[in-house]
Formats: sequence, structure tokens, C-alpha cells
Amino acid sequence: MGDTPAPEALSVPRAATRPRLLPWPSPDGKPCFLVTDDGNSHLSQVADETEAAQLDAGAEVLVNALAVLGDTMSPYSEVRYAGIRLAECLGDARRIARDAPAHDGDGGLTMPWLGMTADFGRSTGPTARSCAGGGPAVSDDGSRLCEF
Repeated sequence: MGDTPAPEALSVPRAATRPRLLPWPSPDGKPCFLVTDDGNSHLSQVADETEAAQLDAGAEVLVNALAVLGDTMSPYSEVRYAGIRLAECLGDARRIARDAPAHDGDGGLTMPWLGMTADFGRSTGPTARSCAGGGPAVSDDGSRLCEF
């Protein structure tokens, strides 16, 4: 937060795109940014592959966590570990979504890896609008989002 430089403090040339937050920290633990006119540069591709791997890992962690949480006999240590991993993966997904949003043109954020579109309100946080296939994101009783 306080360690993240404001984009205007990076002396970005006019022709360059906005700084991209990379999915790894600098050697001293600070955020790394990439400024390039070439979104297909080698470093951009490595960052894309790393983010894709992080999202894939998040999907796998979600499946495993749902199994642990669905078993009423799961030991506390497994439930705790699932929560820790979910928080880690959610942090990665949030950073990816906030840094490189694929806006749907209606103020929402399209998240194809989740099969849904979300609104990100300033005070209310994310609210799912629709799932892949056009179905509702929330059931009538408000109990579930998209099925995976």
C-alpha cells in the first residue's frame, strides 16, 4: 500500500502504456512494475503465464477447499489450511483483476476463469451479475453464485 509508488511517480513516457503490476515482488519485497509499449514482450508473456498459473492454482484450491468444507468431520487443521490457501489465492486473483481488468463495457468486470461478470461498487464490494451461459449469478434465495 504505502510502498506502492503512484503511477505518475514512475516518470512514464507519454507513448508508454500504464505501468503493469507484475505478479512477483522485487528482491527487497516491493511491488514490481513493467512499462512497455509491447504487450507481447518476453516479460509480459512470463507475467501472463504466471498469472494464469496463479488462477489455475486458485481453481484447484477452491475445489479442494469445497471438499474439506463439505465434510463435517474435517479436522480443524485441514479447515484452517484450506482457509489460508483460499485467502492467498483470493489475494492473487484480486490483484490480477484490479491491475488488468477486462471491462465488459457496462462498468463490470468480466472474469472468464470464474464464468461470471461482477460489479465492483465503491462501498458495497463485488456483486455478481451473471454467469457464463446467461444464467443468474444468485439464486432466488440469494444463497449461491455461479456453479463451477
